[in-house]
Amino acid sequence: MNSKKLKLVIILIFLFVNLFFLFELKSLRDAKSFFNETEIAEAVEVLDSKGIKISPETVLREKVVPETVKLDFTLTSVEAMAKSIMREEYGSFKIPEGQRFTNDKESFSSFYDFSFEYQLFDYGFTTDSVGRALTDYASYDEKQVKKAKKHLEKLLSGASPDSHEITVRVNKYAEKDGFSFVEATEYIDGYEIDGADFLAVIYNGNIIFLSGKLYFSNQTSSYTTDFHDSINILFEIDETDFEIKQMELIYFPVSDKNNAYYLTPAYKFTYENGKSDVYDATSGIRRTE
Repeated sequence: MNSKKLKLVIILIFLFVNLFFLFELKSLRDAKSFFNETEIAEAVEVLDSKGIKISPETVLREKVVPETVKLDFTLTSVEAMAKSIMREEYGSFKIPEGQRFTNDKESFSSFYDFSFEYQLFDYGFTTDSVGRALTDYASYDEKQVKKAKKHLEKLLSGASPDSHEITVRVNKYAEKDGFSFVEATEYIDGYEIDGADFLAVIYNGNIIFLSGKLYFSNQTSSYTTDFHDSINILFEIDETDFEIKQMELIYFPVSDKNNAYYLTPAYKFTYENGKSDVYDATSGIRRTE
């Protein structure tokens, strides 16, 4: 065998060995991060004998959960939100529940539990009137929905931490006389925040009404903790007559009673009767009643 052929054989051998080790490394990583079909099928069989019904396809394959995120209610982040939404110069003052910004034409109130309300007085919208509009004039124009989504995310970007991506999902949309009515939910790093739902009205490219809950803060910290994986958490569920039709990883807000919230990873289970439960991934306890 001449030297050129020998070199080619050696190169091919090294290439094969490298591919083999890459495949083994990927297999090891997958085993650490994901359950295989056999593991899920065996767990589903045991769960069925305990009165918990769920199909193997519904069980999340991911073993890991996102970090816990701590959000502090800080004046700088609230002011950033006020600057993003207020149209004219305003005065600000503390109220027992949080902070208020106001002038002759508008008012923005932000509360320690991260709920808020913004009103442009000339239009007089309320949560009830916006809710009725979403029902009476419901529509879905994909282009307009994307525009509203982009508008709301731009508003949030000024008061959100750089290390975490804040997005929204539009749940309902309606249009009437040039007004866009939106019901949306906040997401952080791609995970829904339980209860972070809000209403908005947009007119001529400006937000003229906002009400609900938004978790935002320039001051955050994140860390990982011990957690229940997607199979172990299923064994924490109370026995039910209804099959679990959907399983999701979300964030559940937990107050530290000191003007801050921990967004803890949690599993949300939706049953065939439409009801849902949330179980804390770190403690395993049920977070909903």
